[in-house]
Amino acid sequence: RVLPHWLPNFDLFQRLEWMTYDWRVRQAFSQSDEGPTPLGAVFIDEESLEFIKTNRSLGFSFPFPRKLHGRLVGNLKAQGAKAVGFDVLFSELHAPTPATDTKLADGTTLNSDEYLAYQLRRASNVVLAIFGEQYGQAWRAVPPASLFRTNAWALAHVTSDFDSDGVLRRAKAFQDDPVLGRVWHLGIVLAARELE
Repeated sequence: RVLPHWLPNFDLFQRLEWMTYDWRVRQAFSQSDEGPTPLGAVFIDEESLEFIKTNRSLGFSFPFPRKLHGRLVGNLKAQGAKAVGFDVLFSELHAPTPATDTKLADGTTLNSDEYLAYQLRRASNVVLAIFGEQYGQAWRAVPPASLFRTNAWALAHVTSDFDSDGVLRRAKAFQDDPVLGRVWHLGIVLAARELE
């Protein structure tokens, strides 16, 4: 009776469930998977960021120009990727700069953002991330800029809530936005594409 008085949000049974859940996940993860997986991941890590910062000959710095994302989309499509999911929020356009322009085979020159939109449209398999913010009881989507949103195959949310002990254990299957309607989680949208 003393513990709930000092820590009103402490729930012993919930904590025990989280501890056993974490243990079960670690056990499942430690089991070897003998079959190949159709999934791949590309990460922007500290080494990549350091390379960009120190290599001035590239002609750009972080944030990466969108043409790099466009090239990634084009390369993945050419290698047979069935779907590509970005958990990067492209919510606003970058100011055009000639240093990041791309010239197409037909002689057309596109700025970095236009090139990403062009590759999104050509690939027709890219799912872009929607982040969100909680306003009272309502979740409000923060979608990609219109140029990207209208050229992507689909949109999906990538938001999750931490449990009260600060650990992220689950994600909601969908979020409902008053403007966009139901927005499914990125993992579900990618799985659905695989099952088509």
